[in-house]
Amino acid sequence: MGDRWFQLRRGGWRPALVFGLLAVWCCGPDLGAQTDGSRRWAFSAGQRTSTESSPAVGPDGTIYVGVSINTTPPAGLLLAIDRGGGFKWSAPMPDAVDSSPALSRDGTTVYVGCWDGKLYAFDTANGAPRWNFSTGAFNYIVSSPAVGSDATIYVGAGDLRTEGAQDSGLYAIHPNGSFFWRKTTADPQFGPGETAVESSPAVGVDGTIYFGSFNRRVYAVDANGRERWSFAVDAPIWGSPAIGPDGTVYIGTIGGRLYALSRDGVGQWEYLTGGAIFGGPAIGADGTIYVGSLDSNLHALNPDKSVRWVTSVGQPILSTPAVRADGSIIFGADDRRVHAFTPAGTEQWSLLTSHFVRASPAVADGSIYVAALDGLIYAVNSPAAALSAFSSWPMFHGDSSHRGAVAPPQGEGRLINLSTRAALSSSTNLIAGFVVRGTTTKFYMVRAVGPALQQFGVSDFLGDPTLSLRRQQTGELIPGGFNDNWSDDTTPPISGAAEILGAFPLPVGSRDAVVLPLLQPAAYTATVGSADGGAGTALVEVYEAVIEEPRSALVNLSTRGHVAAGTTIIPGLSIGGNGPLRLLIRAVGPGLAQFGVPGVLPRPAMAVYSGQTVIRTNTGWTTEGTKGDLAGAARMVGAFPLQDNSADCAALLTLNPGPYTIQITGVDNSAGEVLVEIYAAP
Repeated sequence: MGDRWFQLRRGGWRPALVFGLLAVWCCGPDLGAQTDGSRRWAFSAGQRTSTESSPAVGPDGTIYVGVSINTTPPAGLLLAIDRGGGFKWSAPMPDAVDSSPALSRDGTTVYVGCWDGKLYAFDTANGAPRWNFSTGAFNYIVSSPAVGSDATIYVGAGDLRTEGAQDSGLYAIHPNGSFFWRKTTADPQFGPGETAVESSPAVGVDGTIYFGSFNRRVYAVDANGRERWSFAVDAPIWGSPAIGPDGTVYIGTIGGRLYALSRDGVGQWEYLTGGAIFGGPAIGADGTIYVGSLDSNLHALNPDKSVRWVTSVGQPILSTPAVRADGSIIFGADDRRVHAFTPAGTEQWSLLTSHFVRASPAVADGSIYVAALDGLIYAVNSPAAALSAFSSWPMFHGDSSHRGAVAPPQGEGRLINLSTRAALSSSTNLIAGFVVRGTTTKFYMVRAVGPALQQFGVSDFLGDPTLSLRRQQTGELIPGGFNDNWSDDTTPPISGAAEILGAFPLPVGSRDAVVLPLLQPAAYTATVGSADGGAGTALVEVYEAVIEEPRSALVNLSTRGHVAAGTTIIPGLSIGGNGPLRLLIRAVGPGLAQFGVPGVLPRPAMAVYSGQTVIRTNTGWTTEGTKGDLAGAARMVGAFPLQDNSADCAALLTLNPGPYTIQITGVDNSAGEVLVEIYAAP
């Protein structure tokens, strides 16, 4: 490849532009309707400029983008634009800037690489230089920097020397701009320019840094620069890796192959497109991998390599897609358009720009920001759909800040109690399913409470509940899994367990039912019936009885019950642990019809409470612009899919430790059967 590659890289990919003085000016807003996919504004970096840099977006909405000025010798800029399309500041650079900026974890510093081989740090407030770090006198940087959890900055570099090119590799730089370490990719079997690292590194949740090289290898190194593994591929790598929810690393080559590698460096599969892959993959909330190719196609693959769809836009795609919370896939192409595809692979809309769109779009603040090759930066309206918050890697370099790191786990929270309160008729039962996931057996306390509800002002309580606990897979009653009157069973220490777990006490001699079984990780069904054929309100509860054993835990509760006109089903949950927990909560009425359930609740309404405060409501799961995230979360936790635009309810919430309740009612006092589900979402 050698010199011809660099001639192509620095010259052949650039547009022909009109010569003139450099200027920074705003093209002004588009005064058309603020509909999804319409242009809001376009900002010009001036004549004789081009932009392959993907915009990064700061916490205040400022857009940062690199600009190349096509002069002799070349020069560059780092631009800062406010969310309204106004100029904030620019920082001049001594050479072209194709690197995409990345923001520090506190948002006060923006990092960007330059063709002069230096990484630059600027103050986000005013563009004042903080420091610059040289990777070598003969090096260049087009790789975009990544920022680790300890604030270390990682960036790739290439050595331009025709002989003795030893400085190509991945560099780690301290936040103060000092050298930390270098992982060299120099290899004597390759010629000049064939060991460069233009791939933008990606940082896994455990701190492992993944990147590709022109030397046809993918590398994984630890936070101290020690190689964990390397994997040989078919051709040089230009694009950035993407990291899946299970840690799988996806990366493409200019040979047109997409590779899936385990976090341990074992090849899982490879998929051949019809052209070179210059961009990186993006991952949908449901785990779908999206990647563009010079074959003019956007490819959508399942995690097992099976093809969901392949759709052509008629011109090469070098842009890395971005996945919104509604499931839409946004990307640019050489047809001069920004495209939006549905998760099914049909075009939702496209926006014509003035030149090739090879930079990767950023989704933030109700907008899509993307640059074209003639130096125009566009803001495209995205009013109802933000960037996917559930995907592990929804866009280039992970998110709009471009830190290139997998978001840390939502927290160390865990479900320690799940419950549902509902009314039973004389002919129906209250059925609650729950799932225990993990590796060990442990005790759980399950209760069916009727008479004890009287102390809380419930007058229509179920007088004599019974409780049966069965394995869902076999339907068999588990040992010790049936109880009628809890006081009659003196074997398990039920009273002591309730006190330790913080459950309200049951009166001695009451006809409430309790079991305290030792459960293996599996799915279980708790059925509350009536010993005397009576009707009334009952509460079913599931508690972790051994909270300090973390290797098994509650991850799901589902309850099917009947909502009468003017009545409410009230599930509850408690989160313990040392941090927040992400939950998927659903109230399914119309969605039950596909299973032959008669008399479903036609329009459920769901409200989530913290104490007496409503923190979330929903009356139609596709009404809030998060359809893709909700469908992806459902697929990840194994929940059945909901039909588009159905009246079923769903919400994704991240909740801190504490108790919460959910109230399910019928809109306009409607009545019917409803399934309430609570899932711990990964």
